[in-house]
Amino acid sequence: MSRLEWGASGARYFETGLDRGVLYVSGVAVPWHGLISVEEDPSIGSARGYYFDGKKYANVVDLGEFEGTLTAYSSPPEFDQCDGMADLHFGIVLTHQRREPFSLAYRSRVGNDIDGVDHGYKIHLIYNAMAVPSARSYNSLNSNTEPISFSWEISTSAVDIPTFAPTAHVIIDSRTIYPAALAVLEDILYGSDENEPRLPYPTELWEIIENASGLRVIDHGDGTWTATTELDGVIEVFEDDSFEIEWDTVEYLDENTYTITTF
Repeated sequence: MSRLEWGASGARYFETGLDRGVLYVSGVAVPWHGLISVEEDPSIGSARGYYFDGKKYANVVDLGEFEGTLTAYSSPPEFDQCDGMADLHFGIVLTHQRREPFSLAYRSRVGNDIDGVDHGYKIHLIYNAMAVPSARSYNSLNSNTEPISFSWEISTSAVDIPTFAPTAHVIIDSRTIYPAALAVLEDILYGSDENEPRLPYPTELWEIIENASGLRVIDHGDGTWTATTELDGVIEVFEDDSFEIEWDTVEYLDENTYTITTF
């Protein structure tokens, strides 16, 4: 048994900052330069109580929807169609047109008392969003002129995920995901020499992480299992058909028993 400890070195975490904004719209992915902030509003509904014979027998909270506010100094030209604008001709833009849905990715930085803001980060994926602009004010120029910031209220349509409630917001934590899987996922989100950037749906994320985790352990449900890897030095088979697995999640319980987790 151990006593609780407060204020342990390296355990004081905080979140700060936003970077690497990416807009995904109409099959195109572009960086969002000038993205200032994303204000997340989960829009969780209030709890509803149910009574029987004058006593509360259930308390249900709505799952709610993901909503938020985007603030930016500027937006990519590709966002114009999401902002209700359309090109009539070169240099002529129409407003109050049909708005197109879009998706978004951005990072929030995670720091601690040892590494500062470089400790880690979370990649946020927002799906099926619609934007409504807030009021904009253009003032006369003066000696203290500052850039105008624009903002949009966004609402989303949740994506169906088998065995889980639908959601439009997925978070990838760099501190807990396998590094190899994170590298593959970032190549998909931001593009690589071989592939154009794109936003994978939540149902794809499991397969991406599983295939890139380095070690896969499959329980066949009949007392047997299979371990496979494409990495050198992880699984070593000896002449007597015994084997050894070197992996950071292997925990030996005794000489013949151990547990192993792939993800």
